[in-house]
This record gives sequence, structure tokens and C-alpha cells, in this order.
Amino acid sequence: MQGAALASLKKKLFVRSNLATLDKKIMTKSSFIAYCTSSPRTPENFRMTEAEAENYLKSLVKSCDIVPVGEDLLCTSPHSVVNSVHLKLGLPPLQRGLPQLVEARKNLKDSLVPAREACVPKTVLAIKREREFWSVTALLSGVQMTVLAYLTFLVYGWDIMEPVTFFITSLTALASYMYFLYFNAEHTYEDVDDHIVETALEKELRSVSVDLKSVLDSVKMIKELDLAVPDDDEEFEVITQCKSEK
Repeated sequence: MQGAALASLKKKLFVRSNLATLDKKIMTKSSFIAYCTSSPRTPENFRMTEAEAENYLKSLVKSCDIVPVGEDLLCTSPHSVVNSVHLKLGLPPLQRGLPQLVEARKNLKDSLVPAREACVPKTVLAIKREREFWSVTALLSGVQMTVLAYLTFLVYGWDIMEPVTFFITSLTALASYMYFLYFNAEHTYEDVDDHIVETALEKELRSVSVDLKSVLDSVKMIKELDLAVPDDDEEFEVITQCKSEK
């Protein structure tokens, strides 16, 4: 019983993940059934039968994850239902987002153009500094290994160099731990990389007369406006196209 439930869940997951990769948000009922039963992206042992696909479609409609449009069309993107209704009634698409918000977003983006032009070269320099740091680190590490190998195998021998190499390695590890403790960061290369980029970027931007706090506030406001004011009505165009093809 548990194995059957797990298999059914896997079939549903394959359908949902495959639907998420589709560009179109409107399809016919027969296309949805065919997609569940014979999708080339789904392994054969995880493809649904027609009865399972019908039942799954009913459950998706009941949970409002899929919305029927007319008799045969299915909308897999519920947030486009309003435009579907407008199309059915012969009305123009709903203009989402107040004109004032659209204008505010445009003004904010325009105000960031000078800051972007000033900061982009500095950002490139900061990334260059980060690459230079890792290049120098790799070079010094290679030099250390070369010197220790030379002293060990050609000059003093292993009996003398064994404790030397041990203490050098231990001191290197302790120095790295002290670095992470000082900056209160995890002992990972990713944290080192992030700190280098942040420090280099802050240093490069000191010479730029840009109010970084104001820029960050504007970027945050643009992201909030993007959630309230979509860029286009792509869903309506897809619905219209599917209707005309039908």
C-alpha cells in the first residue's frame, strides 16, 4: 500500500516538474492527459494511465492549481485567470499596476543609470582583485611546497625536515582559523571569497561620489514595484494565440 502511494506521488511530481518547464501556460485537456501519460521527459514506469491523469487533473482543478477556461482549455497559471475571463467576455486585458507605480518604477530605474555607469568599472576591478588574491595565494603555496621539498630531499633530509614541515603546516592552519575567528565567519573558502570581494568593492567605491545607501534603497524599492507591476501581459497573449489556433 505504501509502495503504491509512493509511486503515485512520484508520478505527480514528474508531471508538476515537467509542467513547470513549459513555456506555454494554456493547453487543452487532451494535451494535458497526453502529457501525463506519454511525456518523453518522464520515465515509462512513472507515466500515468488515462484514469490516473483524469483523477489528477480533477484534484488540481479542485485545489485551484489549474483553472479550466471554457470547455476544453486549461490554464496552468492561476494568476492569469483574470485575463482568461476578459478574453471569454470579449474585454480588453486587465491593466495590472497603477500608472503611478509604473511611472515611479521607470523614474527609479532612470535615476540609477549614473550610479550604474560609475559603479560597474569599480565592480570589475573588485572582481579582478579577488582573482589576483587567489592567484598570489596559489603561487605562494607552490613556492612553499617547492622550498620544503628541496630542503627535505636535497639538503637536510627527512629526519630534520619532518618537524619543520609539521610546524609550518600547523602554523598555517592556526593562522587560517584565527582569520575566521577574527571575522566571525565559517571556515570555508566561500566566506573568504565573499569577504575579499566585499572589502575590495568597498575600497574601490570610496573614490566614487555615489550615495550607496540611497542606491540600495532604490534597488529594494524597484524589486517591490516589480512584484506589483508586471512588465507585460504575456499570459493574455498566450491565451489569445491558443484560442485562435483552436
